[in-house]
Amino acid sequence: MRKYKPSVFYFFLIVVCFSLVQISYAQDGRYKISGKITGIGDAKVLLMNKPRGIGSAFKKEIYDSCYSTNDCFSFSGELNEIKFLSIEVPFVDRSWLTFIGENKDIRIDGDKNAIHDAKVSGSPQTDVYHHYIYDISHPAHINDEKVLDSLAALKDSGRSEKLISEYRTMSNRRDEADLFNQIVEHPDNYGLLYELWGVSTFIPRDSVQKYYSKFSNEIKRTSLGKVLYYSVFEYDKIIQKGKKMPDFSMPDTTQCMRSISDFRGKYVLLDFWASWCGPCLAELPALKKIDSLYRKKGLEIVGISLDTEKTLWKDAIKENNINWTNLSDLKGGNNKGAQLLRVFGIPARFLLDPKGNLLILNSPLAEVEELLSQIL
Repeated sequence: MRKYKPSVFYFFLIVVCFSLVQISYAQDGRYKISGKITGIGDAKVLLMNKPRGIGSAFKKEIYDSCYSTNDCFSFSGELNEIKFLSIEVPFVDRSWLTFIGENKDIRIDGDKNAIHDAKVSGSPQTDVYHHYIYDISHPAHINDEKVLDSLAALKDSGRSEKLISEYRTMSNRRDEADLFNQIVEHPDNYGLLYELWGVSTFIPRDSVQKYYSKFSNEIKRTSLGKVLYYSVFEYDKIIQKGKKMPDFSMPDTTQCMRSISDFRGKYVLLDFWASWCGPCLAELPALKKIDSLYRKKGLEIVGISLDTEKTLWKDAIKENNINWTNLSDLKGGNNKGAQLLRVFGIPARFLLDPKGNLLILNSPLAEVEELLSQIL
C-alpha cells in the first residue's frame, strides 16, 4: 500500500473536508457568502436586499451584519426563495454590490473603492444575469447613446427628430428581443424576471404574458414572480371601472389599522403620494381646494404614502398641513394598496363611489375635479 507523507496526507484531508462543506451547504439548502474586500480592514459589513438601481420608494432591509477581520467577512443562512442580495460597507463606499442570492457557497472579492465592481463566484444565477446586463444590454445602450448623439447633431432638425424616433423604436424592439432570447435560454434566472418586471409597463401586455410563461415554476413562485403574474394576468379582471375595489387595510399616523371599507357611504379619493415626491407636493394646493369644496358634500380624501420612514412621512404631513386621513404600511413600492392598484408612479389617484365601486383609475387631478363637479 502506498504511503503518503504526513504533510501531503493532511493536505488531501483538508481538500476533502472543504469539498464536503461546500456540498453540505447546497444539500442542506443553506448559503455561505464569504469574501475579501481589500482595504476595509476590520469594519461592519451589511447583507442587504438592494437590486441594481433603486428609487426613493424602495424599502431597504438589512438581513444580516458582521465585522470583517483583515478585510475578510462571512455570512451564512438559509433563503426560502431566490432573491437579490447586496453587500455594503457603511461609511467606506457609498455604492454596493448586487448579486442574486441562492443557497450555495458564494465568494466575493473586491476593493473598498469599487465595491460595486467586486467579483462574484459560485452563483450561476448571478453569472447569467451579469452576462445579460454587461455583455448584451449595457454595450448596446452605450452604442445607442453614440448613435443618438450623432443624429441629434444633424443640421436638419426635422429630419433629426424623425431619425431619432425611428432609431428609438428599433432599439426598443432589439432590447425586447434580447431579453426574450435570454429568458428562453435561461428560464430559471431570477434576474431576467426582474428585468421583465421593470419593462412590463412599456411593452404590450400580451408580450409580457408570453415572456412570463417561459419562466420555470420555481421563478414564477418567487414573491416577484407572483407580483408580475398579478400585474399582467389578474389586474384587468379585478380592477375595473364600475366594479367594487377589493378592500385593504393599513395603519394611520397613530398606528390604528384602517380599512378603505371604513369610508363606505362617502365618495373616496385615494391619493398615492410620498414625502419625497415633488409633483405630489406641488399638487397639494389643488388637492386642498378639492377637499374644501367637496368634503361637506360627501368626499373623503385618503392619502396613501409610499414612504419607508415613519418620521419623514409624519413630518411631511405636519409641514404641509395635510388634514385628511393618511395611511401607510411604510413598505414603499411594496405598499399593499399600490400593488393592488398597480401604482408604478406617483402621484396617482383613484375615485370610489359610496358603495366602493371604482369611478376613476389613476387619472390626472383635473379629470378627478371635473367628475366631482358633476356628481357632487
